[in-house]
Amino acid sequence: MRSGFALAAAIVFLAGTPASAAPVVARAQAGPVSDRVIGALSHRLFPLLDAIGTDPGGVAQLKAKPGVAAMLATRAERRAACTDDLGCIAQALVWTQSETAVLAAAVPEGTSSADDGSAAQARREIEGINTVLRTYGLGQLPRYPQIDGAGPIDPMEVRTRLQAADWLSRTPRARSIQALDTSMDFALALLDVSDRTDAIGFDPLMAGLNAAPVKRARSLDWTRWRYSAMIVTGVGPETPDAALSPLGKYHIRLAAERYARGDIAVIIVTGGRAHPRATRFTEAEQMRSALIDRYGVPADAIVVEPYARHTTTNLRNATRLLVALGAPLDKDAVIVCNPGQSETIASAAFAQRNVAELGYAPGQVGRRVSPTEPRVPPFATVPARRSARPPRSLIRLEPVMRPALLATIAGLAMTLIPTSAQAWGGTAHAVIDRAAIESIPDDGPVFLRRQVDYIAGSASLPDAWRNASENFSKIEEDPNHGWFREQFTFLKPIPRSRYEFVIAVFKQHEKIKRTDPATAARTNVRWTGTLPYAAIEAYERIVVCMRDVRAAKQAGRDSAFAEQHCGFDVIRLGHYIGDGAQPLHDSVNSDGWRGPNPKGYTTDKSIHGRFESRFVDGMKLTAADITPRIGAPGHRDGDMFDAILAFLDNAGDKMERVYALEKRNGFADFTDKDVRALVYTQTTAGAAMLRDMLCRAWTESATTPAEIRPSPIDFANPRFNAETGSAAD
Repeated sequence: MRSGFALAAAIVFLAGTPASAAPVVARAQAGPVSDRVIGALSHRLFPLLDAIGTDPGGVAQLKAKPGVAAMLATRAERRAACTDDLGCIAQALVWTQSETAVLAAAVPEGTSSADDGSAAQARREIEGINTVLRTYGLGQLPRYPQIDGAGPIDPMEVRTRLQAADWLSRTPRARSIQALDTSMDFALALLDVSDRTDAIGFDPLMAGLNAAPVKRARSLDWTRWRYSAMIVTGVGPETPDAALSPLGKYHIRLAAERYARGDIAVIIVTGGRAHPRATRFTEAEQMRSALIDRYGVPADAIVVEPYARHTTTNLRNATRLLVALGAPLDKDAVIVCNPGQSETIASAAFAQRNVAELGYAPGQVGRRVSPTEPRVPPFATVPARRSARPPRSLIRLEPVMRPALLATIAGLAMTLIPTSAQAWGGTAHAVIDRAAIESIPDDGPVFLRRQVDYIAGSASLPDAWRNASENFSKIEEDPNHGWFREQFTFLKPIPRSRYEFVIAVFKQHEKIKRTDPATAARTNVRWTGTLPYAAIEAYERIVVCMRDVRAAKQAGRDSAFAEQHCGFDVIRLGHYIGDGAQPLHDSVNSDGWRGPNPKGYTTDKSIHGRFESRFVDGMKLTAADITPRIGAPGHRDGDMFDAILAFLDNAGDKMERVYALEKRNGFADFTDKDVRALVYTQTTAGAAMLRDMLCRAWTESATTPAEIRPSPIDFANPRFNAETGSAAD
């Protein structure tokens, strides 16, 4: 979290800082030069746009299509208005939804071999460009920051990379679409200067290390083998100088032992140059070497998949390789990994994660053969359009950040966070934030509109603070995401201080721990939650930063720093309000029904993720779906803490509705009108509440702060509480 915020702050540092004059480029008579690295990266990540740039008439044909020239002119004007402000330039190059729609509609059908059409491929590639711009240009954190993020970067290095990307994107390159728009070359340059060219590190994939196993596969009698393949997943080391992690070495021992039984046709080792940041080792390559050198496994039996960066893409890329090798799709494969990873892969939550991150499930994982071996049933279960034929797109394996293929980064939750930690998933959090900001009236904090991509793109950031590897952060942050009302019915009224609330809960725990130990076990801050306190604290910080924005503008100073501070606090507030709008975050029944259950509701923990992530992603929720439903701003007056509590109560009252819809199997159909209606209602409520709080904060920031005497920490204050050391509001 620290490194991502530092990067975001560094981008603000750039605002208003003029770039040095562009270098004079001597133009040879032969025309633009070819850049083999950027050319290969372009062809790998953005094949459709790359093909258009390769065709001399392709750009001209696109510009002639209705609406394209006007759209490009608008983008060029937006870029020109930034002059030499590098942060502004990176933001200006981000494609809006309407611009994407215009270009996608103009792409001639047949330009791409993608099986869902050229327009769909164009949209994926443009979103890929946006992902790179936001992550490596604007400092936004991806779903897995430690693996896919830019990492900690000195502010001057950030400036240097942006400057280089700007210059490179405007310096002519042969076979590019610079004449159409410079955003793709800017994105490619950002990847290059950030040492993120992994996507072309092993091209062509079916040659090199894989030449011998590919040749062998073509002559195999697959009927001789019980399993078509053994997929060996990676476990990234924690230190840059380690070629294989301790668990990676365990995986290799398991793989060698399993292969020695003689019932597996090929081994697929899968793992990229992903973890830790800046490692020089590609995990699949190191696993191959260890299998050969330490265990004597024949080299032509090992296929290297060197691009996967996550467990989801381990399996997706291995599936594609099996298709490319000609393996029969009616034969099982087996996955070999440690028991913890094996249990994860075999879980329902992992299947949902595939859908959320990739857009589909690359295969169906069956029962585990042993604690270290999940079984993958015949690949005929893979969706037909992904597996019926092996076009080039099927063997186009994991690129740097999945930007131009099947999925984009939509949220910020860390690897293996339980489904209960990912409120609304990345999609709904981003939708709520975007809709709230887009509905801010002209007399509100309109400066936030300039940060809408940063805020919406970082909407799930607080979930990343709950990773068990950062336990201090997790302990502090976990309670901020829930408000389990059944747990503190003994407490009325709700204290107006976080610490008074914590102490009151602890006293109740002490009171009942001997007479009712089961209840006492959950009478603690983790199982009561502190969401309204997190929300009101973030709200008041926003009032403070908005006051700074006003002061800077009134003094004629640059307000960029203060605006960025507000944007970060809006990410926090938006997440907590988004959580509160999800009914399962306002009840002890957050992850399956607890206690007496006369109506027979599910006790399966996956209900949480199936509702807020799988269904929401499946229905393809967008900000455009809920923005028209948001009414005029409210909460213009009255006590804001009381308003937050009422908002949470309203959402919590719909908790049983979620269980009733699940009971009738409503989550299984993404078109189910009742489930969709509930999603629309609650995301709209979250967006409206967030918008209202931002507008109210803007209004409050215009007033001079009241002087409180005696101070809340003064013993003379009549409300001073000696147990907390302060007076509540």
